[in-house]
Amino acid sequence: MKTVKLDRLDVRLLQALDMNSRRSESALARELRTNKSVVNFRIKRLAEGGILRYFYTMVDVMKLGYFGIRVYLKIRGATPGIESRIVRALVKCKNAWWVARIEGEYSVGVVFWVKDVGEFNSFWRDFSARYKRHFRGIALSLYNSMYDFGGFPGGGEKKIYRLVKSESVKVTKNELEVLRRISGDARAPTVKIAESLGLSPLTVAKCIKSLLKKGVIMGFRVMVDTKALGLTLYKANFTLTDLSQYKRMVSFASSHPNVAYIDETTGFADFEVEALFSSHEEFEQFIDEFKKRFSGYIADYSYFAHTRVEKIKHIE
Repeated sequence: MKTVKLDRLDVRLLQALDMNSRRSESALARELRTNKSVVNFRIKRLAEGGILRYFYTMVDVMKLGYFGIRVYLKIRGATPGIESRIVRALVKCKNAWWVARIEGEYSVGVVFWVKDVGEFNSFWRDFSARYKRHFRGIALSLYNSMYDFGGFPGGGEKKIYRLVKSESVKVTKNELEVLRRISGDARAPTVKIAESLGLSPLTVAKCIKSLLKKGVIMGFRVMVDTKALGLTLYKANFTLTDLSQYKRMVSFASSHPNVAYIDETTGFADFEVEALFSSHEEFEQFIDEFKKRFSGYIADYSYFAHTRVEKIKHIE
């Protein structure tokens, strides 16, 4: 894939969209000190160039009573066609909110949001019946919490999103329908959402405001093809001698400019961190720095790279 070079305005625009992709082009223009037509042109150019893939809404589904199950799959001897069919089947699953292709010890990763184990088992039995002969390895874990550090890579402001188990909140039928419409398209116009649901634009606006107040909507984001920018998302999985330094590890990773996510799970690694780098050498330097800083507390580690995120949609 050809690496695309962005100018400073492109970078600032993507950073602004990742902070709040629902803002109007006029509001974005004021922040960037340019005009609306330039913002409109730049967004279209970034989309047509494959850099800007889509806009999505960051939803705290745990407030809606969901919990996470994460599965990593290693696919054996499968042709690219078979692997693509497996990925498409996962993307189509309504409970799968994150699906990614992986290079390394696994081939595919997926996180499911479910309200009970039976909901997951129902899908998994059918999915396994179709594709299990292609599996060489499966790693299943409970997905407890996630730090998402927002901020388009390349500097600038970072916004920390934290998904963690909390008490469920009540949402109305209209709020849930609006949430479903806006989840996969954060910039969907209020008028179009209203038309599709048979509601007034004012009602839709009130629903979005209420969902933000309740913390169900955490933010409006942008999905960028970091691969086209020459960046690779590496995931390091650490086995620790003990957990006494866990909070310090979170603090260190949180302050690192390249770190994008910290995952907290049961049944996988003790500490999981994901970061974007332009070369494998940069990633190795990050690992060396981590090991030196926490010398004596790391028993072992493994890593792999995400080659492409196929889906981020918190709720169908």
